[in-house]
Amino acid sequence: MVKMEIKNFIEDALGINNPSKEAIISTLNKHKHDLTCVGKHFMSEAIDRGLYNEIFYFLFFDESDLYSEEHKLDFNAVTKTYNPVTEQYEYMTVLDYIEQVALNSRQTPGSTRELKEMREDIIDLFGAKRYSELSPEEQAEGLAVIRAREAERQEVQ
Repeated sequence: MVKMEIKNFIEDALGINNPSKEAIISTLNKHKHDLTCVGKHFMSEAIDRGLYNEIFYFLFFDESDLYSEEHKLDFNAVTKTYNPVTEQYEYMTVLDYIEQVALNSRQTPGSTRELKEMREDIIDLFGAKRYSELSPEEQAEGLAVIRAREAERQEVQ
C-alpha cells in the first residue's frame, strides 16, 4: 500500500507514468526534507507509531522492494523535531531520532533490539548520518527547507 501511494503520487503529481525504481528513489531523495509528518521525517513518525518495521522493511526489503545498491533512499533529511528527552526542538536526521529519542523514550513502541537493528541497517545500507556529521552544505539545504516551511506557516497565521 505504501509503495502504491508513492507510485500514485509520482504518477499524478509529476506526470511520470509507471515510474521505475530509480525514478521513485530519485523523486523521494529530491524531496527528502519535505517527507514529513507532524514535523518529523516520515520514518521518525513511523517509529513513534510502532510501524517502522512495516514501512521500512516493506519498502526496502521485500520481493518488489525499492532498495538496490545503485539507488538508495537518502535518510539524511533534516527536520526540526521535538525531543521529549531534552524538551527542546532540535535539528535531526532519522539516525539522530533513533538514537536521541526512540532509544531513550519509554513511549516508543517496539523493542530496543529492533530499533538498534534498524539503526545499523540505515547506517550500513543507506549511509545514514547524524545531523552533526552532515556537511555544512547538507545542513544548509535542510535548514533552508525548514525555514521556508516556517515562513509559510507564519504567512497563514
